[in-house]
Amino acid sequence: MVASTIPIYYITAGLHSTETGSPEMVMELAYRLAVSTDPMIQKIRDNVILMFVPIVEVDGRDRIVDVYKYRANNRNIGPNLTYWGAYAAHDNNRDGYGMALNLTRNILSSFLHWKPQVMHDLHESVSYLYTSTGLGPYNEYIDAITINEWHNLAHEEVSELTSLGMPGVWTHAFYNGWAANYLIWMANLRNSTGRFYETFGNSIPETVERKLETRQTSREWYRSNPPLEKTMWSLRNNTNYMQSGVLAALKYVADNREETVLNFYRKSVRSLEKGRTEAPYAWIIPKEQTRKNATIKLVNLLMDQGLEVHTADGELSWSTADQSVADAGNDDDAAVDGTEDSNDEKVSEEPEPAALMNTAPGDYIVRMDQPYRNLAQVLLDKQVFPKGANAPYDDTGWTLPFLHQVRAHRVPDSTILDGAMTRLSTSVAFDGGVEGNGRYYVVNNTTDDEFTVFRFRLADAKMMAAESKFSIGDRAFAAGSFIIDGNANRSRALRGIEDVASELGLTVLRTDELPDVSTHEVEVARVGLVHTWTSTPQDAGWWHFAFDHIGIPYTYLSEQDLADTDLSEFDVLIMPRVRSSPQTLVAGNSKVGDPVPWRKSDDYPSLGVIDETDDVREGMGYTGLDNLKRFVERGGVFITEGSTSAFPID
Repeated sequence: MVASTIPIYYITAGLHSTETGSPEMVMELAYRLAVSTDPMIQKIRDNVILMFVPIVEVDGRDRIVDVYKYRANNRNIGPNLTYWGAYAAHDNNRDGYGMALNLTRNILSSFLHWKPQVMHDLHESVSYLYTSTGLGPYNEYIDAITINEWHNLAHEEVSELTSLGMPGVWTHAFYNGWAANYLIWMANLRNSTGRFYETFGNSIPETVERKLETRQTSREWYRSNPPLEKTMWSLRNNTNYMQSGVLAALKYVADNREETVLNFYRKSVRSLEKGRTEAPYAWIIPKEQTRKNATIKLVNLLMDQGLEVHTADGELSWSTADQSVADAGNDDDAAVDGTEDSNDEKVSEEPEPAALMNTAPGDYIVRMDQPYRNLAQVLLDKQVFPKGANAPYDDTGWTLPFLHQVRAHRVPDSTILDGAMTRLSTSVAFDGGVEGNGRYYVVNNTTDDEFTVFRFRLADAKMMAAESKFSIGDRAFAAGSFIIDGNANRSRALRGIEDVASELGLTVLRTDELPDVSTHEVEVARVGLVHTWTSTPQDAGWWHFAFDHIGIPYTYLSEQDLADTDLSEFDVLIMPRVRSSPQTLVAGNSKVGDPVPWRKSDDYPSLGVIDETDDVREGMGYTGLDNLKRFVERGGVFITEGSTSAFPID
């Protein structure tokens, strides 16, 4: 099979919308590969299947084109690319864990279908062409074969382009290889090879003189032919460098066709073997948890990632004693506990005594004897960034059970693999509804997102919140639980409560027993989410996504709207982190010259989507500031995040 299999090389372009060169390049590359009679091209054509997505972030591409056209028609004055996608900007390349964005899920879907051996994401920043290997520390769960493939391909590209007399082609000293949330790491985590370029780009299709600093032009072992201190750089230069590098990589894969396929197979087999011989042998996620919906979401996310998840057919027992045949990894076998009752684990020189653990029927089991074992480890295990290592390029920790606030047990006992279990074939559905009969409706505060949404979905109902924990019979309810008096509400206010509870996965207990606990009324908050025009509203975009995804109703405002909006219509205003000073939020940016709109028109149909303004340079002004001050003085809740917290203080 190895001899007859043709490797697949998967290129993604246009992920970052301001990096405009790669969509142009891949179209020319496709034509060249299709029609050229050059012997090297013919060999690539015979020995490699090339897949490519010319534009990953399609909305951002349309918008950056309209931004360029606007500037070209207005003396090079115009808006920045305020919005890329619907929610995220540059962060669309940091979505590999949670897969919040459709573009991430679309690319992963295509990856899981075709299972390419190499995945290559094209970016633009440093001069003239950086090909990824990284400084380290490398993620501990990435197969050594993958790291070797990074270096083999990079060495081929640097050597080939340098021999062609192209300065400024280098590797190593950019990025580290620890965080696994980038788009191309879907390949590295699934036995393929994921890599990227950073090519020098102007963002605009014009020739521009570019000057570099000394640190960018110094001669180093990894950059033996450095870029020039000054050069005229164009989209043609960008295309030439990027295309030449990709052709060198494709030639290397064509020359090493069988080895490329064999390495993909080897890594898959090694994952299976490690799952059978090294701890952990499985991860167990108990089904019955306080945050049962978050537990279901975590399990579904793992399956969406391509992992195999099983459920226990009956009760299973396993020991916390490590039974590895050879375990060079993490030997901490305690549970990864993301619940509020968990304590920080203490490091002890003495190992904890072995204990016998029981797994209940229906508990979720992620077996490690599966091809994507390393992916499961990266997502579920705790990350410990090495002491004394190079400064991290990006995230250092992302343990999904912590983020979902659920418990997950790392199983060091190989006998768990012999237990009776059934693989899940479809996503797990929420389970909720109304139980019992009686005057009062009681909903436990699980802290799941859906508990909050329940208040909004029954907006006309009068609800009380318990101020401390309480019990009804043998059922325990946490502080904050909802108590609804059926007699104090009109029937239409509670109409559909069964459907809402079922949809949201909440159990509503009906009882004639009024809980003996102090309560206060919970009103339906009127929420305003404030983004800014003075910088790209990416941070507000993640709040925007969360509210849309969870189902919390809100009004989307800009800082400019604070000046002419009746803020008494809101109970809560949220201003997420922005890359602007408090002074800029008020006064805006320079207003020299004509207004700079972000507004849809026949000439610029992709602008003005999501929100609009006649002039992006305007801030909230002193009127908006005074309105916001009076909103807070009236008792309104003003929530800031990160750098924006300096705004009310200043």
